[in-house]
Amino acid sequence: GLFDQIMDHVVARWFICHQAVFPILDAILLQSPPALGDTFSVTIKSQVSRRNNEVLTFKLNSTYHQSLRKLFQTLDVDDVLWLISCILTERRLIFYSNSLEVLSECIHALIALIYPFRWQHIFVPVLPESLINYLAAPMPFIIGIKSYL
Repeated sequence: GLFDQIMDHVVARWFICHQAVFPILDAILLQSPPALGDTFSVTIKSQVSRRNNEVLTFKLNSTYHQSLRKLFQTLDVDDVLWLISCILTERRLIFYSNSLEVLSECIHALIALIYPFRWQHIFVPVLPESLINYLAAPMPFIIGIKSYL
């Protein structure tokens, strides 16, 4: 991902000279945020007058190819942050919605937001009615159900 790409350059510079990290971080912070899938370049001004500026190119891969738009249209930022904290503390979460599309997209978007962490427990974005007794499972889970269940 983008974080790994940036950290590769930061670590390489850190080993050369700790002060060499700051120009790359400054250059990245001056960039406007790229859209998912965009490639962007960062120019790092040379500290030596006879050397050319360095141009680094990064690609922001879409996080599991998941759009976050539906999630933030459905929930406000405080709710999303609370849900992320619940996921990271391995709670049992049940989501419900009238729309299977909204339900599935929002749950997948939340899972994408915990990157670089991974959900290691039960994950059923849309639970079939025949498996409703899974909601009594004692271990952490993320399960989505239709509102009428």
